[in-house]
Amino acid sequence: MAALLDALHAWEDSYDTHESIVWAKSHADIPVFAIALYLGFIFYVPGLIKKPWQLRHTWAYWNLLLSVFSIIGVTRTVPHLIHTLQTKGFAYTVCTEPESWYLRDRVGTWVSLFIFSKIPELIDTVFLVLQKKPVIFL
Repeated sequence: MAALLDALHAWEDSYDTHESIVWAKSHADIPVFAIALYLGFIFYVPGLIKKPWQLRHTWAYWNLLLSVFSIIGVTRTVPHLIHTLQTKGFAYTVCTEPESWYLRDRVGTWVSLFIFSKIPELIDTVFLVLQKKPVIFL
């Protein structure tokens, strides 16, 4: 287990947030495509499904995975936020260029992962549609 944690820490520390930013800028079409696919799925697929799929356990595992991911992200980002608030104040955390305080090291890794996780999180709606459950828009 210690070796796994060491490997995770090494990966987090070597993650280059700038490469993620450059990649996201050059692939701005991906969110547009994802949302188009998402909307097409939620409006057209329910009419094609005759009976609900039994995905309760798969959906539970998916949500467990998302929960674990979120918990790890919180453990990496919230302590840094609290420390920065205590040492530099609220104005610094709100007004300072993000690159200078939360786009580096482990925090930057998890901020990037959080941003990129928004597209896979759309899969929750896939589970709703395939189980013929109502989809509400928030």
